[in-house]
Amino acid sequence: PRGWEMSMGTMPLQGGTGAASYGEAFSVFPGTWFDFFDREYRHLEPVQEALAAVPPVPSWVGDVVLYSGLPDMAHVRRLVEMTDEGTIVVLVSHWGSWADYRVDEGLVGQDGGFMDGPELKDLVARLHALSPRVKVCLYNLLWSATYEARTLAAHPEWFRHRNKDGQPLDFFPGCAPNYASLLSVPACYDELLRQCDLQFAYLDVDLLYLDIGCAVNLVDWESGGYTDDELCFRFLGDMKRVAAAHGPDKAVFLNGRGPWADLAFTEARGELRAGYWREYAGKALGMEMFGTYRPESRIIPLYWIDSLARLE
Repeated sequence: PRGWEMSMGTMPLQGGTGAASYGEAFSVFPGTWFDFFDREYRHLEPVQEALAAVPPVPSWVGDVVLYSGLPDMAHVRRLVEMTDEGTIVVLVSHWGSWADYRVDEGLVGQDGGFMDGPELKDLVARLHALSPRVKVCLYNLLWSATYEARTLAAHPEWFRHRNKDGQPLDFFPGCAPNYASLLSVPACYDELLRQCDLQFAYLDVDLLYLDIGCAVNLVDWESGGYTDDELCFRFLGDMKRVAAAHGPDKAVFLNGRGPWADLAFTEARGELRAGYWREYAGKALGMEMFGTYRPESRIIPLYWIDSLARLE
């Protein structure tokens, strides 16, 4: 009586082939979305195989007591002194190096300054030296390159620059020009994954944080390149496998949902405001249900504002 809820996706059409065929599987089930996730979806053979391929959650994730940014070293030192036990996750943010995490060559810092590779490596080492309870995380945004990214300068063909009308098009609006990564270009996919591997290998960080750590669907109308759900999900799985290859204590932190995250943010500042909880409830249900598939994983709120005290 309330109609159908249909999923949406992007499918590439190859020119010159004369025809294209795609199959869509439908599942009709009684009950609610909760029933579907718990009783139907999780038991499908492809889902079971995909979950079995995800490396385990590091044991320390269950001991996380707080997450913090890095205003200065004194701030982290105070957090260590204020807590007698539990893991402290410290996020080192470098906003200006999207899709350009060649950490051995340096990064653009959060406030615009440049930090070379040895400086960044020393920073991670000094954070670790504060306490064995401190886990260091490096910010990543890989679905787009900022205008000054070295990756973009070397390979502009790996990124979307314009919309179908030929007008300049940003991936993330409202900030400096930035250009969507095209995961359908194998060399682009491999380079972004190599950057993840380099961060673990060169810096010895404990985990990587991927902003917009979920699927996106977009098309580059100039080249025919694209990014879709399947490519994003495959990349997130590969990112988790890269982390695990550096040891069982290395983790992946996603701003998004899905079974690949050891830690996940729920970015829902607007939806959590009083009187607007229904919008957030759907998002939270999706994250929670995926979390039950890997119960050792964790979800933490991204923002804290005074009005959220009502949730305590």
